Amino acid sequence: MRRSLIAVFVIIVLAGLSWLTWTTYFRPGEQKKLALVPPKGTPLAPVGMKALDVKPGAEPFTREDVSGYFQTHNLPRNRGSNADFQVEQLEFLSAGELRERLQGMVSGLPDGARVGFVTLRGTIVFTGPPSAERKPATFERAYAVFSAATGNLLMVGTLNTATAR
Repeated sequence: MRRSLIAVFVIIVLAGLSWLTWTTYFRPGEQKKLALVPPKGTPLAPVGMKALDVKPGAEPFTREDVSGYFQTHNLPRNRGSNADFQVEQLEFLSAGELRERLQGMVSGLPDGARVGFVTLRGTIVFTGPPSAERKPATFERAYAVFSAATGNLLMVGTLNTATAR
């Protein structure tokens, strides 16, 4: 009899602790607010993906170098062929000037860092994220941004409104 009283007591205590835990930490519809701590230290500059070989001098790579790259490599996320677009222009800008040109889009590089801003013309077909159920959008103009220091491809995007596909 004494054992059964102890067992009942233990069950009641455990049930009470479970109820207390549930009501304290797992209230339905209520979440505890957690403060997000920003990272400390100096942020790292984006690396991008290996693309062009850089030469010393004022022009680390040429329009022909970029054209050669796009003859063998497609734009990331472009569903069309790399034969469907051509390099229109190459300009060297500071990252700050690039931000102004792209209306606030940032490369992640310091404002004084040099980049190669490449405009492309042709048929470029972009889609949304892989999980999105979106139809592809076709553009006539796009851009690619290369680091002037490393030659790495940092950014791609479009310069005009999509046409229906």
